[in-house]
Amino acid sequence: MLSSDGPAQTRGYTLPVWVAAAARAALVQLRGDPFHADQPLRLDPAAPDAPHRQVPVVAAAPLGEGRALAVARCEPGDGLDLTRGLVVWVEAAWHGLDPADPSRWLWLEAGEGVGVHADSRALCISAYARELLEINLQGLLPVGRGLRLRLVFPQGRRLAQRTSNAAFGVVEGLALIGTQAETQASADPDQLQRTLESLRRRLEDPGFGGDLVLVIGENGLDLAPRLGLSSALLLKGGNWLGPLLVAAGQGGVRRLLLFGAQGKLIKLAGGI
Repeated sequence: MLSSDGPAQTRGYTLPVWVAAAARAALVQLRGDPFHADQPLRLDPAAPDAPHRQVPVVAAAPLGEGRALAVARCEPGDGLDLTRGLVVWVEAAWHGLDPADPSRWLWLEAGEGVGVHADSRALCISAYARELLEINLQGLLPVGRGLRLRLVFPQGRRLAQRTSNAAFGVVEGLALIGTQAETQASADPDQLQRTLESLRRRLEDPGFGGDLVLVIGENGLDLAPRLGLSSALLLKGGNWLGPLLVAAGQGGVRRLLLFGAQGKLIKLAGGI
């Protein structure tokens, strides 16, 4: 289930993957099919031919006519991830299709501990999380059926107090966000030591010219070359910016650019 990111860290899956696994297990029970602890999931909507990955769930069972429940437990790998051990409940129920919009077959509801937008009360979900549900569930639906999923994170409201969700208008729980399946190495202490070692090698390179781009976040690392920044200047900083800034200054960096998506930079500016 887990993949390796080198010898130092075991990587796991982000919250949308565990929700999709529980949702698929609940739908399988709703269909009356046998329970399997491992759910085969497609994890990349852009790669339909990629092999399925087996993602475990804890349990699943029917709740009566037209309803079923499944439970998964988040395993994000070795990093300092807030979702470690988070229990995910997904209740599935049949839903009638709208004759005015037959293409709409999936309805999502935020239950206890799931973040909603403060203004609209709508579930806070990323495009990737929704696509993950769609590509793994639609093929299991009987003809003419729609599906309603109610998501519950029993500890989500408490855990959300340790995030900056409320500052961005997300209340009552954890947002179902994420842009990829695997967690990234950014917050674990070993990552700091690896990054400091990479910085040291960069500074000792005879060709080092004094310029450095310290990138915050995996998305920033992908975006920087597309905006014309040389890959040779990039160093992923993760969540350990203070020690890296000190090491860069002491090591001879003359010009340093902090680069990342707006949300990451806003958190940095706010001391979050």
